[in-house]
Amino acid sequence: MSKCPFSMAFTFLGIARKKPKMDSLLEQSKRIHGKMVIDDREISRQLDIISLSEEDLKLVKLIQPLIIQKMDDIVQQFYGNITKQSNLLAIITRHSTVERLQGTLKTHIQELFNGEIDEEFVKKRIRIAHAHVKVGLETKWYMCAFQDLFSSIVAILDKHIENRTDLIGAIMVCSKLLNFEQQLVLEAYEQEHQRIRQVQEETKQKVNTAVQQAVESLAAVSEETSASVQELSAQTDHIMHFAKRGSNLAIASEERSIKGKGLVENQQESMDSIRDRMNKILQDSEDLQNVSKKIQDIVGMITSIADQTNLLALNAAIEAARAGEYGKGFSVVAGEIRKLADQTKQSISGVSALVAQTDTQVSHVSQSVQSIHSLIESGNQYVSQTVECFDEILEAMCQTKEQNQAIEKELEMFVKTLAEISEASSEIAYSTDSLNQTTNELM
Repeated sequence: MSKCPFSMAFTFLGIARKKPKMDSLLEQSKRIHGKMVIDDREISRQLDIISLSEEDLKLVKLIQPLIIQKMDDIVQQFYGNITKQSNLLAIITRHSTVERLQGTLKTHIQELFNGEIDEEFVKKRIRIAHAHVKVGLETKWYMCAFQDLFSSIVAILDKHIENRTDLIGAIMVCSKLLNFEQQLVLEAYEQEHQRIRQVQEETKQKVNTAVQQAVESLAAVSEETSASVQELSAQTDHIMHFAKRGSNLAIASEERSIKGKGLVENQQESMDSIRDRMNKILQDSEDLQNVSKKIQDIVGMITSIADQTNLLALNAAIEAARAGEYGKGFSVVAGEIRKLADQTKQSISGVSALVAQTDTQVSHVSQSVQSIHSLIESGNQYVSQTVECFDEILEAMCQTKEQNQAIEKELEMFVKTLAEISEASSEIAYSTDSLNQTTNELM
């Protein structure tokens, strides 16, 4: 049957039965190597107060084989109690696993009973404290777990150490060792919490400073915004007034343009009527000229007949003279005919002169009518252009009216937006005051 590797140590502890009486644990521990190297005066004072010495560490080293043999029981007991607490189990599952932490605890306990306390020992305990703070483990749960660990160790020692004096000595040494570890961890806990509080305080100070600056900036911005909104509101009122006035002017201009266009169109109709009448006058003048020409032709014909009649009367007078006494009566008639022909010729000459004068006047009238006709045509062109201009003006007035109405609507929306901005600015000012008050309360 193979020998237990810890049988010699168990013999030292008085576990083996029916053996010769052995030295006490204290005597046996003197033959074990222990190490205590601490340069920190504060830690050395802590060790002195609890009377944890290098001799105690030798005894701890002597107990280590028993602790290692019962390690699984210790660890199972430790995490069995912890996992019953839902909050502690939640911390474990959030950051690691039970199996992984069991392995870590075994290594930690074994190193705890190495019988050595040095700077590395202290640093490891500080790292443990920082890890506990990081995962959010409160000190009360750490102390509960450590008490459970101490209870498990005491139970093992009580079961395997028969000598009462040795048992009390072993328990005292373990109590000192675990107490020292708790001191280191709890102090590191407190230092880490203090560091975190300091960081939080510094952060709070920075936040407060930033908030104060933001509050001041917000207050300034709020005041500037409020002033700008008021100024914009006043300017908008003026613009709104001008826009409405522009709309009214556009409407009035539109109405006047419509009226002016109507007048121009009426004038164009009058010009067209005048043109038609002038055309009629021109036509009548042309007809009158034609009649004058015909009269001239008739006058010419009558003049020719009068000349011929006068010539015939002269010939008749000559023949009557030749006839002597018989031709006297005919000679008188011929003379009368000549007189009548001369009178007719003279009358026709007057008529011809009147006709010529009438023809001249008709020509002048025709020329005047032609000039008036040209002026009327030119006037009609100007009137047509004026109508087109009125159409363009009317269209421009309609567009201006629509644009002014659109501007009015946009300005109304702008005024509404300004009112919302003003309200938001007031809310910002109120929120700024509340934030400032809250920040001061936090300080």
